[in-house]
Amino acid sequence: NRFLQEAYAIIRDSLEEYKKARDYSAQFQKQEKIGLELFPEQTYEIKFMKPTYLYLKILRGKYEGTEIYYPALKQGGDEKSETMIVQPGGLVGGILSTLNLDEISLAIDSKAARKDNRHLVSELGIGHFLERYKSDFETAMQEKDFFIDIIPKTIEGNAGQQIELILKNKRKLDHYYA
Repeated sequence: NRFLQEAYAIIRDSLEEYKKARDYSAQFQKQEKIGLELFPEQTYEIKFMKPTYLYLKILRGKYEGTEIYYPALKQGGDEKSETMIVQPGGLVGGILSTLNLDEISLAIDSKAARKDNRHLVSELGIGHFLERYKSDFETAMQEKDFFIDIIPKTIEGNAGQQIELILKNKRKLDHYYA
C-alpha cells in the first residue's frame, strides 16, 4: 500500500530529524479523551532543550496563563530533581503574586500535577509523541487491520500532512495509545 509506506516514512523521518535537534519551540494543541470523557482543548507554548529541560505556558484553556518549568533545579546547584516549578496564571496567579506565593514547587507525579492529565510533565514534547506514534503505527502494520489516509494540512500558514490511521476492529483499541 503506497499510503502505508509513505506514512511510515513520514513518521520515521520526523523521529530521525527530532533526534538531530538540540532544542525547539512550538505550540501544541491538546484534547484528550479519557474513558468516555472528552476534555476541552488547550493550547500550549513549549520550549524544550535536550536532554529534558522544558518551559511550558498555557495559552488557551483551563489554567490559562500558567507557566511550568521542568526540571526544577535543586537549591545550591544544578542537580536535577523530579519537581517542577509552577507559576499559576489568571486570577489565582494574580492573588498569589501579591502574597509572594507565585512560585509553587510540585513533585511531577503529585496529584495536583496530574490533575486533568494522563501524563507527567517529563513526558511532554514532540519526541515522546513521535516515539509513541511510531510504536502504534508498527503494531497496526503487523495486525493489518486499519485504513490509512494522508491529508495535506495548513496550520497557521505552514504546510504539513495529517496521517489518519483508523482501526477496522475497535475491540483492538486497548493495544494502542491513541
